[in-house]
Amino acid sequence: MLIQKIKSGVRISTIRVDNKDYKVTQTVLTAKGCAVGDKITPDELEYLINESDRENAWESLLALLSRAPHTIQDCRDILRDKGYRYTSVRHVIDKGIKMGVLNDKKFAEFHVLSNCEIKGVGLIKSEMKAKGVSDEIIDEAIENADINEPNVCIEVTMRFMKGKNIADPRTKERLVKFLIGRGFSIDNIKNAMPLIGHYIGKDEGPAVDPSIEIIEGEEIRITSTEE
Repeated sequence: MLIQKIKSGVRISTIRVDNKDYKVTQTVLTAKGCAVGDKITPDELEYLINESDRENAWESLLALLSRAPHTIQDCRDILRDKGYRYTSVRHVIDKGIKMGVLNDKKFAEFHVLSNCEIKGVGLIKSEMKAKGVSDEIIDEAIENADINEPNVCIEVTMRFMKGKNIADPRTKERLVKFLIGRGFSIDNIKNAMPLIGHYIGKDEGPAVDPSIEIIEGEEIRITSTEE
């Protein structure tokens, strides 16, 4: 096998071997000392391709983490979806963990603090669970955040209802669906609803104590009694 051509780029170079082109990183190519006219074995070519794939996967991981925190599972799935080799993904994930740039505990702390004022604990937990965070790490992050979920539910309710007619059952139905979607429990939602009039003010409508019923897991029925 013979290196017929090398087209160098800033980071990625193209090497032609036996009339076939391969993409390799410039750093790997330089470190190997390849030049046009050199003979190259299949194992040596495979080394260039494999090391370049690892280098590209590492750069992708760092770029991904620079935009937002991610879990270990998240990063693994994204890198695989990008087409990197299984061995390359395993290598850079292990490297990221050892270097501390991948840390599910730090992600959990960030995720909880970023969402504890807009979502219920149940939804926050399920989001982290779906991203591969362990139950132990999730529970520790939730406990350390010291979330008062009933109060959060009330505050979210107040923001949603601002400027709306609280006496309109359709508005309350939309509110309940919104709060359920945010992961708040039915008990916390029921406790928040009677306080709307008190927090918003009488000019926004009367305080209402609705009865909230979930039918077949989906349908919401609200009957209101004005005070």
